[in-house]
Amino acid sequence: MAEQLTQYINHRLGRSQPPTTNDQLPITNSLDIFNFRNEVIGDYRRYIESFLRLIVNRILFIMRKRSQFSAMVLLMTIQISAH
Repeated sequence: MAEQLTQYINHRLGRSQPPTTNDQLPITNSLDIFNFRNEVIGDYRRYIESFLRLIVNRILFIMRKRSQFSAMVLLMTIQISAH
């Protein structure tokens, strides 16, 4: 098993060609740790991105409100200085 893991990692890193011998373990319905890892990372990424979307939307909302307030103050300043 350790040898197969080493071969798999070396192949993924481009260090060697995929093993062509028949001494590989048979494919079963058991847990594929590399697929599991990718699924966990994907789930975590979606989880973090959902929070980032909330934060970005809140920042945009605040920026729009500040922009509206700044524009209102500018108009008031212009109106006051015009009198």
